[in-house]
Amino acid sequence: MSLRVKFATGFYQWMVPMLLGDVKPAGVDLDIEVINNPREIFERMHKNQEFDVSEMSISEYTAQVSRGSSPFIALPVFPIRAFPHGFLVVNRKSGIRTPKDLEGKRVGVPYYHMTSAVYARGMLENDFGVDTRKIHWVEGGMDKPGRHGNPEKWPESPGLDLKVNDSEYSLDQLLERGEIDATLGALMPPSWWTNPDIERLFTDNTAAEIDYYRRTGILPANHVIIMRRALLEQEPSLAASLVEAFTASKDLAVKRLKGHIFGHWPIPLSEPLFRTIDEVLGGDPWPFGIERNRKMLDAVTSFMSQQHMIERPVSPDELFAPGMS
Repeated sequence: MSLRVKFATGFYQWMVPMLLGDVKPAGVDLDIEVINNPREIFERMHKNQEFDVSEMSISEYTAQVSRGSSPFIALPVFPIRAFPHGFLVVNRKSGIRTPKDLEGKRVGVPYYHMTSAVYARGMLENDFGVDTRKIHWVEGGMDKPGRHGNPEKWPESPGLDLKVNDSEYSLDQLLERGEIDATLGALMPPSWWTNPDIERLFTDNTAAEIDYYRRTGILPANHVIIMRRALLEQEPSLAASLVEAFTASKDLAVKRLKGHIFGHWPIPLSEPLFRTIDEVLGGDPWPFGIERNRKMLDAVTSFMSQQHMIERPVSPDELFAPGMS
């Protein structure tokens, strides 16, 4: 008899074969709930453990592990990745022309502790010498007023200038109005598409990202797959079964993308993109496993330490189920 497992995830291309039932984990009846709002998944998992398995913010999960308080254990499966460079957007009227110019400015971020913001600050600090403690941070919804969800409250960090946007405007509107100078995170402000004054700080973000990858070997992952620790204790073979299925689903998705670009990736002129991925990333932009991601995992925990988000260093091996490699 198959074990019924409730799994919550966003709709990601690499997950499609699993969503369609073309790939199934051995001995598992996977009940998949697609929720295209990661914040909702995180909060439902944190507050009520509503799912057996789900995607989760790497920074939030790492902080739990560092406190010794996580009821979850991770699988080395990373649903979503993105370089931080292209999401750093400025109002050209602010006078920001270089990363160092961000010091003393007002920068909006949906959620200060989100993993994408951790990577962005780490990149700014370590690659460009930016003192992110000199930035005035404004936290809130990118395209609507108020907060970006209702995340757990983190301990206050001494010297951090962080305010919640309590105005009637979204971060995007504040950026257009000049009331904040820049935004970063995992969301583009809608005005970037329509307002010529709203531009990327890295005007050739692709070149900046390729340079970053060639120097570091890191394509940052924002989310990781977690499961309830109690479930793993009951079913020790479940972790390996799930990782095998996730990997098979990803491999099949990549094969389909490359073989049927126009059907599975219906974006014109995209063939050069896939060739660039092959050249720069070795053909697999979504590597799973601990060892293939150790540099990335070491970087995010190092950045979290630098940014006073965790009290003790966390080894990548602490994060994952036993037997993972």
